[in-house]
Amino acid sequence: MVRKRKFMIIILLFILSLAVCTIATPMVNATKLSASDRALGLLRDLFDLDLAKYDVMTEENILSESFLGDVVYESVLCTLTSKEGDIRVVFSFVDGHLCNMYVFENSGGALVDSVNAKGVVVSTQNFLDDYSRYSSALFFDDLKLSLDDVVANKNQTRVMGDVVLEVSFYDSGEAGFLWYCTVVDNAGGSRTAVVSIGFKDGVLVSFSDSWSVYGVNGNGLVKTDDDIKRDAEVAGQFFGGLGLFGGVGCFVVVGLLVVFGSSLFLWRSRVNFVFLRRFFVQGFGLFFGLMLLLAIFLPLVESVSALPAGVVWGSRSSGAVNGVNGSFSWRKTDSEIDRQKVISEFVVSSCLTVGNGYKGFSDVWSNKSSILSQAKFLSRGYDYVAVFDWDHGVGGYPGTDSSYLMPENEVHYMFEDDFGTFVGVPSGFEVDASHGVFDVDIYEAFAAGKVHFAFINTCLSADIELFGQGFSASGHPLGMPFAFTHRMVGYVSEGSNSTLMSDDGYNRPDNFPQCYIGFPFGSAALDQYIGYNGNWQPWYEWVTFFCYMAFNFDVSVNNALDWACSMQWGCPSFRVSPLQGEGFTAVWPVWNDTDKVFNDSTPNAQGPHSTLAVYGNGNIHLKNFQAEHLTTYPYVSGPKSSDTKELSSFSAYSVDSFSHDVRYIFDWGDGTQQTITEYVPAGVPVEVSHMWTLFGAYKVTVRAQCEDGALSDWSEEHQIIVGSYYEIITVVILVLSITILLAILWYQSKSKANKHYVESNVKSC
Repeated sequence: MVRKRKFMIIILLFILSLAVCTIATPMVNATKLSASDRALGLLRDLFDLDLAKYDVMTEENILSESFLGDVVYESVLCTLTSKEGDIRVVFSFVDGHLCNMYVFENSGGALVDSVNAKGVVVSTQNFLDDYSRYSSALFFDDLKLSLDDVVANKNQTRVMGDVVLEVSFYDSGEAGFLWYCTVVDNAGGSRTAVVSIGFKDGVLVSFSDSWSVYGVNGNGLVKTDDDIKRDAEVAGQFFGGLGLFGGVGCFVVVGLLVVFGSSLFLWRSRVNFVFLRRFFVQGFGLFFGLMLLLAIFLPLVESVSALPAGVVWGSRSSGAVNGVNGSFSWRKTDSEIDRQKVISEFVVSSCLTVGNGYKGFSDVWSNKSSILSQAKFLSRGYDYVAVFDWDHGVGGYPGTDSSYLMPENEVHYMFEDDFGTFVGVPSGFEVDASHGVFDVDIYEAFAAGKVHFAFINTCLSADIELFGQGFSASGHPLGMPFAFTHRMVGYVSEGSNSTLMSDDGYNRPDNFPQCYIGFPFGSAALDQYIGYNGNWQPWYEWVTFFCYMAFNFDVSVNNALDWACSMQWGCPSFRVSPLQGEGFTAVWPVWNDTDKVFNDSTPNAQGPHSTLAVYGNGNIHLKNFQAEHLTTYPYVSGPKSSDTKELSSFSAYSVDSFSHDVRYIFDWGDGTQQTITEYVPAGVPVEVSHMWTLFGAYKVTVRAQCEDGALSDWSEEHQIIVGSYYEIITVVILVLSITILLAILWYQSKSKANKHYVESNVKSC
């Protein structure tokens, strides 16, 4: 009887501990406002938004990485929907302080009304005034005063002690106001602290404040501890940071403590040892059995639920050995190699997750055979694939490797594997093409339409002019965008359903669910700094911000581009960032064997006027990616002229977003029967011949039909002139002769009529 009573006491104590945890945890966290509460409070109190008029949805996420300086960013995307329109705005907080706000969509009119009609200068002053009162940060009043006498629509720079003001107006209708100063962080390193406000067509779109994050006074000096007023949220942050232990894990820990304490009590009470042994053996046996089942079945659930896959590749250039200064490679600094590693881990662990709809793979230090095997595996096993690569990559000659059946002098684009194509010491290296992953390799590894997103951080990864694109003279795939997407790049109108991929997926996105990002010239090394109006920040941070937003929130690639530029530099948008326009200088420090240092004086180590290209459709959403079914209208190539009764060959290919096989319907423009091909894999060019019996100008059009019957639009007209030179000259002479004869006859008839008219008038007189 006593044994049963004490056993019941154990059970009751365990249940009581669960109840205490359930009650206490919300009470501790209640003192800390969530990011959503802060964001909605800003919309309500700063912008005077009546939230009752909107259907409100919020998405929260936390970004915390050691390579970002151990700064924890809490971001929330607010989507407000009403009959008048929609508002989509993202807020980011650090220690409760607003560090960034970016407006993705503002068709509702509410935020527009907050902008003063007198212009962006006055609007900026009004916003600073409002935000100063809202945040109780007096240095915003000083920033407001610095705008006195600033002339609208005129770029200007003002230096006020340690603070610099940059005012920029752009032809795109955007305007930016940026204040910056240099501060010293706790580790002794220097950083640029920024406050920026951006407008588009007179409408507020962005606000950034890293002064509050780094603790900066209005005069640009680092704040003292007395100046920094942080929220007293230690307990809330502690429990909030526990993750799993803030909920069920907390119950388990406390419960185990109670069981342990109760067991000691029973032990001291001389309870039967056999009972205790049975209790612990059976209890822990059940516990480990459950853990084993979870270990077996959770990976299976994960692989089934994550339809799209994502993979990250990179290179250490390990073949470029450097025994001079102890660095791993003379083509990459150790810092650059480390950045590739941590960025890759971040992308796989925080972006390509099951929660975001992906199965992530990191193969950052793999050689060519492993890269291509993995690419083929992903192409076969997953509906869609996202690809990242951080690397050296320009051009090479695959034909010098016996495994490629092509001319040795035919140049192709490539990126390197971990070993690299430069082998040996800096003073005597050799080029080994067998470690280059070429466009021909990627084209064969991925099926058409399989790669829905690619971010290839290598030089010439988006180039389509230096070596060309499509197919080489020997018939081999050419160009990295073409290799990954099976689509050539060119000018198309916004929303186009063409197989041709838009050359500006940011300003003129096409309609196919596919986006490719790369560098037409020099690529940025992850560890290099890129500047905007005096604000110099490392490239790896921008990459982190972009990937974080693009995969963790339901926003478009273009939204993520804008937000990353606002977070990194305080830009109004990607369009006016240093990644567009005149661009930046890409720098890859290479070992200088003469000076015995890493520098950028070595030829080809830097690329001025480098830009980041966005091809295809920047409107796609990467989180939980889903594609609507679309078969593009074919890209058609063929001769511009032909003789009568001579066969002329035309080529056409299309891509399908569901990877369906397609067939092609050719209309020859001469009233003859259309030609319909057999079904073939999408992306594979099909060649068809036709013969015209009469000379003339004909318009050839083609459409594609996928295997489930869906038809594409008709292609653009391809005009062909049929007939030999002599036939055409004969026709021209005949037409001219008939025209002249008709003109003479008309003139004679007109003369007779006039003569008859004159004679009639004379007789009447």
